[in-house]
Amino acid sequence: MEKPNKQGMFTRIYVGVLLAVLFIATLFFGGVIQQIFSSIIFLLCVHEVKNACVTKGYKPFFIPLYIFALLACPVYVMLGGFYLALFLLATVLFTLSFLLFSAKYSIGDLFVSLALFVYPTVFLMLLVLAINLESFALSRVAMLLLFACPLLCDTFAYFVGVFFGRHKLNSRISPKKTVEGSVGGLIGGALGGVLVYFFQSWMPYIWNIELETTLPLVPLILIGIVLSFAGQMGDLLASAIKRWASIKDFSTFFPGHGGVTDRIDSVLLCAPIVFIMFYYLDVWL
Repeated sequence: MEKPNKQGMFTRIYVGVLLAVLFIATLFFGGVIQQIFSSIIFLLCVHEVKNACVTKGYKPFFIPLYIFALLACPVYVMLGGFYLALFLLATVLFTLSFLLFSAKYSIGDLFVSLALFVYPTVFLMLLVLAINLESFALSRVAMLLLFACPLLCDTFAYFVGVFFGRHKLNSRISPKKTVEGSVGGLIGGALGGVLVYFFQSWMPYIWNIELETTLPLVPLILIGIVLSFAGQMGDLLASAIKRWASIKDFSTFFPGHGGVTDRIDSVLLCAPIVFIMFYYLDVWL
């Protein structure tokens, strides 16, 4: 019994390191590499959540979803947000009109198909917007915020939950999560904000660029806590969908880690916050 456990742990660590390398490469290079990875992740994530719905007996009309997933990033980069919004609207209207007049699909299929445009599609679209800011320097900060805070949240939540967890957070959806682990996750998110603060001072040495305005420490810590909370909600939402679909993971794309959606479920609900922060609220810029 020991050997399979050790082998499984090795696989999990190996895949985790590979994912970290891919993230660092995307963070460092950006550009075309980032667009390719974004489109692949977009497509795989939509495919996985669609398959979860199929296990419940629904038949979502997925072809327009797949087309939007593949082209959303290049459309935004080349044409801008206005045309991306038009692209999304056209895709939704085409899907709706097709399903309303097709006897092959039920009303349930229609609702599930439209639900897939909300989760994960809209959240993935906001993720694309947040990491493709006009300012490359600012986009690196946004990208690190989006991934570092939920990752540190998950890490701290896991270890605090293992050693100190006593009270169940939500046994109906995720029996292993604890209130103590959740609090530890908030601390991890705050540390993610601290990491992003110091990351700003390293940017001139990495890319030979500087931010016009350095984001201050205290707001970054607060944003880290908010992102940690949102990330935990995203994790619980993904767990609820998997429990509804009676599946353990969205897929086995990453051995020992589950599917793409399993890896970024926390990030998805952080994307709207980072998007609003950088595009609309203009808190620091």
